[in-house]
Amino acid sequence: MKTNYKKTLKFVTLLVSSLIIATASADVVSHMYFGGKVDVISRKLIWIVDGERLSTNIANLTLTVEAGGSATITGKVYLKNEDNNAHNLTITVTKAVDPEQFDLYVDIYSNETGDWVLMDTLNATQMGAYFSTKELNPPNPLDGGFFYKLDFRITATTDAEDATFELRVDYE
Repeated sequence: MKTNYKKTLKFVTLLVSSLIIATASADVVSHMYFGGKVDVISRKLIWIVDGERLSTNIANLTLTVEAGGSATITGKVYLKNEDNNAHNLTITVTKAVDPEQFDLYVDIYSNETGDWVLMDTLNATQMGAYFSTKELNPPNPLDGGFFYKLDFRITATTDAEDATFELRVDYE
């Protein structure tokens, strides 16, 4: 059998061209990347609800009241400063209950003197109502190892329906 060098050269040329085209086609693939940022924080304030230290930034408690009745919920919710340093904080009503259906007050106590002392009362029917340690006279941040206790006084109208409210705590 006689080898046809011309045909072999054409075949090799086509083969090499095919490989070059295949390589170029493979390189046309688009790439996407995802980058993330990890913030490492050290929580300075913690929630304690019903005696349980929570490991999250969110605390929930159901306030139960009969339609047309009143209830006072005490000694259930605490905010503890676990840091050695004092921290200023602001507690703000970010979601209010309907004042046509409820009276809801949040009494904020501090134990920095050894006894529970009323610091302020938030009206949880008013969106934006707040308590701030910076606005106390004199300013009084929450010292390390101490607590704020949040007690709740609620009255519901006879036609009141289930509702939710939210308090946000900002601290520095």
